[in-house]
Amino acid sequence: MGFFLILPFCLFFGKKSEYLKLIVLLYIFSFLMILSTFNLESLLFNFSVFSWGLILLTILISIFMIFGNFFFLFLELEFNFLLSVALLFSSVFFVFISSNLFVFYVFFEFSILPIFFIICGLGFMFERLESAFYMLMYTLFFSLPFIIFLFIVYSNQKNISFNSFWFIYFSLWDYFFIFISVFIFFVKVPSFFLHLWLPKAHVEAPVSGSMILAGVLLKLGVFGLYMVLPMVFFQVCLFSEVFFVWGIWGSLVSSFICFYQVDLSKMIAYLSIMHMNLVISGVFSFLEFSFWGIFLMLLSHGFVSSSLFYCLNIFYERFYSRSIFLVKGGVMMMPSLFFWFSLTLSFNISLPPSMNFFSELFLIFSILSFTNFNLLVLGGCLFMNSIISFYLFSSMFHGFNNINYSFELMNLKDMMLLFGHLFSLVSFLLFI
Repeated sequence: MGFFLILPFCLFFGKKSEYLKLIVLLYIFSFLMILSTFNLESLLFNFSVFSWGLILLTILISIFMIFGNFFFLFLELEFNFLLSVALLFSSVFFVFISSNLFVFYVFFEFSILPIFFIICGLGFMFERLESAFYMLMYTLFFSLPFIIFLFIVYSNQKNISFNSFWFIYFSLWDYFFIFISVFIFFVKVPSFFLHLWLPKAHVEAPVSGSMILAGVLLKLGVFGLYMVLPMVFFQVCLFSEVFFVWGIWGSLVSSFICFYQVDLSKMIAYLSIMHMNLVISGVFSFLEFSFWGIFLMLLSHGFVSSSLFYCLNIFYERFYSRSIFLVKGGVMMMPSLFFWFSLTLSFNISLPPSMNFFSELFLIFSILSFTNFNLLVLGGCLFMNSIISFYLFSSMFHGFNNINYSFELMNLKDMMLLFGHLFSLVSFLLFI
């Protein structure tokens, strides 16, 4: 699959060897990783189906974001862009395979710096500095409680390896720090009330930043919950219903906020918040089959959200606006994008038998296991997801635009990137 995806891009970029070297290295790394799947645990790595799938997701999204930003090849920012991608990929990779809690924390926090540099260094608006610092302060604010949590774990166990302890017993005084330390993951998801940094970051980030932010970085929070919750299971159970209700109601409220957005990037960002808050409810249902709903939702959301932001960027490069009042009439101007965008939104609303459909099916069963009252809220979330998707599609492709634009149609690169997203989404479902 990797060879056939990379061949058209190699022909397109020609002599841009720096890009090709990085792409080839990523593919070689993914190939070696698959070959050594059953041997990585012997190297003191924490390797599971969860981490395996998210690493492959990171590799593919990294490749797509590089090809989607060939504009930086013609600027003096090429080295900065490639360095940011390499640092981001490395930090996320070590988060997914770390068996040590301290190493996990270091790379978990370090992963925010490359996207910070991408927004500040590669963004085009002056407001990008405010958005980047807003994101940085939001995500680092809850770092201190987690450091205290690390000391608490080490003082009790004299070891901070994921593989050496489960179900640690803490004193009553430690409960407060455990409760606060979990919020480091809620910010990254992000949960409702802790989400305000995400729409701002998407508005000011280049398309590469939006693709990797929505496709990969939001998954770190859920992965952190998946790894840390077994250690503090008895303590978190006291608040599990609070977190569960927070997730499902946050998803519903986010959908209503999404409906009233004028900026299309903010609308897609709130769609991501809505889906990720459903995942939080699935996490705190503590059911075995909810794992597959969480895992499939993270993978499907990664590809779909990245594809949506790239489609929006195609509009932005031609309309020079992301306003829902100005971006209209796309079906007459770019009929090929009409096909790709409609297909992407079909996956977003969980068209069966897509991966999104099975992920929502597992999450529905796990969420309804708490009480049947959740059926009303959950039904509202799914209904609003469909309404927003149709509203987004009709606003961008239907209607009449009075402004005379002169631009080129979709090129081969755009079509291959969108094909790569959707082909990867289907391929993951076939091989899981």
